[in-house]
Parts: sequence; structure tokens; C-alpha cells
Amino acid sequence: MEMGDYETALQRAQKASTIYHQERDLFERQKREEADARYLCGEIFWKRGDHKAAINWAERARASYRELEQTEDEVLCLYVVAENAARLASQEGARVEDSQPPPRAARDALEKALKSAEAGLKLLRVSACVAHPELHGQLLCARAQVLTLKRMFVEALVSLDEAVVRFRNLEEYVLEADALLRACDNLYALRQLREASEAAEEALMLYQHCEDFEGEERAKEMLQKTTFVAARPAEAMPMPQAQAGPGVTPVWLQQADVAAEAAPAAAKVVVPTATGPALDMNAVTPEAVMSKVREIVAAVTATDQSEIDAETPLMEAGLTSSSAILLRDLLGKALPVSLPATLVFDYPTIADMTELVHQSTMAIKN
Repeated sequence: MEMGDYETALQRAQKASTIYHQERDLFERQKREEADARYLCGEIFWKRGDHKAAINWAERARASYRELEQTEDEVLCLYVVAENAARLASQEGARVEDSQPPPRAARDALEKALKSAEAGLKLLRVSACVAHPELHGQLLCARAQVLTLKRMFVEALVSLDEAVVRFRNLEEYVLEADALLRACDNLYALRQLREASEAAEEALMLYQHCEDFEGEERAKEMLQKTTFVAARPAEAMPMPQAQAGPGVTPVWLQQADVAAEAAPAAAKVVVPTATGPALDMNAVTPEAVMSKVREIVAAVTATDQSEIDAETPLMEAGLTSSSAILLRDLLGKALPVSLPATLVFDYPTIADMTELVHQSTMAIKN
């Protein structure tokens, strides 16, 4: 440039700028790949059950993602830390049934888990979760797990309440079922046995819908546990230190009948109106089927038939987990077909159920 050859100088300066830009892109890509590799190591150690190593790698990955300003990935790392720290606390001696303070190592792990979950939830308040929309609910569940181990059952239910609603809106049915089972644990600890049974029943229906057989077995075990305890004499049931306060009943159960049963057996949903005689096999028409389905839905939900839209999902029109089971049973008695256990999930509207029943009856007649 001092020699006056500005054109050549400009070309070389532009070339140098391009090289520096490419090197910077390469450096950022390498940093991203390094962060991804660290996160993957954390995931692998988590699956292997080495929770200390999983926490270590996830924290290293988080530091890299933060440097790259990858907020959602940073939140994902915080979730891994929270989940593994809670499991580590359990390994170190934290127990729900133990009223004594856990060992120091367990307390430290619980605090790390809680702080990580809270930090992730705080970041999600200012950052949208695009690639992992379920992450908010998962962090709520991780926080609830810590609160459960700290015997803060009511507080844990508040987190699980929100998690269930979020998973339901995302149609993440397995995650919703997992959250329901965790809620069942806390309701059981509070000796709210009817609500615990209803949460387990709903989780069971979701696992069956998703054909998650392992989850289905866990839900059945929990349901048997709550039913067995509910059948025991009241004086034989030890009460936990934490007592249920007002507003403990989760949102997904608030539409159910909240009157306490006089007998210790599991609660049942009461149908407020009669559902009429079973449908005559020879009179099966689409109109007759829809009329019968609408009649039973109105009875189960205590709603006027004229207010029920045939195209509206019944879970949005007042149907609860317990009343969904009752609805299937009543329909099975009134209609000449075999109905699936996951009827309300596979056929969510009156119109869908009508079509199922009519096609099934036509197949039988033919």
C-alpha cells in the first residue's frame, strides 16, 4: 500500500478478512462440537448409573454452551445435573420415609439438584425452548423429586401439577404419566389415598395408550399399593409429619368429586342421571349410536345433552380420569361392541366414538 498499489492491497486485505472469518467460524464450530461431546458423555454416564461423572460432564458442557450463548442447550445441561444430583442424593442415603436428616453428602447433592433445576427454570423465563419444548416440564419434575426427598410433599405437588398440565398440552403422554406417578407418591405420603389412586389410574391409562409396558406395570403396582392401604383400618395407618394444606388437590383432579367417602374403599364416581336401556342391536344407526353416546356422556359429566358438542374432545368438556373409565364401562354395557381401554384417548370426541361403534356393529352384522 505504501508503494501505491492500492488495488493489490485491497485484494489481499479482503482475502485476509475471509481467512480470519473462516477460521473464526471453524473455531466456533469446534467449540460447539466440543460442548456437544461433553454433553454426550454426561448422557452416557447417566445411562450407566455413574451420576457423579454425569454431573461433572454436564457441568463442563454447560460452561461451553454458556460461552457460545446457547441458552437452550445450557438449560438441557442443568436438567441433566438436576436429575443426576437427585439420584446421587438417593444413593448417598436420602430417603422419603426417613424423618432424620440425610447424610452430608446426600444433603449436598439435594442442594445441587434443587439449584440446578431452579437455574434452568429461571433461564426458561427469558428464553424460548424450541428444540426441547418438554424441557420446562422435565425441570419441574426434577425440582419436585428433590422436594419429595426433602419431605416437602405439598411443594412438590405444586411443581408436578404444572408439569402435568404442560405435558398434556404438548401431548407428551409418557412424560405426563411419569409426572402423575410422581404426584401419586406425594399424595400417598400425605395419605390422600383417593387422589393418589386417581393419579395412578390416569397414569395407567396413558401408559396403556402409549403401549409403555414398563410404565404400565409401575402404575399397576402403585395402584395396588394405594388400594391396599386404603382398605386398612385408619388407626393402622401412620400419618406423615407433613400435612396437606388447602389447595393441595392437583389441577388435573379438581374436576372430580371431592367429597370424602364414608367407607375406606377407593372412591367411585357417581353417575347423577340414568343412562337408559342398552341399544338394540337391530336399531343400530349412526343417529341412534350418537344419541346413546351423548346420553351417557351427559350422565357421567352431569352436563345437559344440548351443551355437548360432538366435535369437542371430552377431556376438554369436563371428563376426568376416573369418569373416563366409568364412561367406557357404561358404553360397553349399553353398546353391543368391545371398546378399547384407551377409548377416550383414541376416540376423544362423541363423533369419533360414534363412528367407532357404528363401524364395529356393521362388521358384526355382516
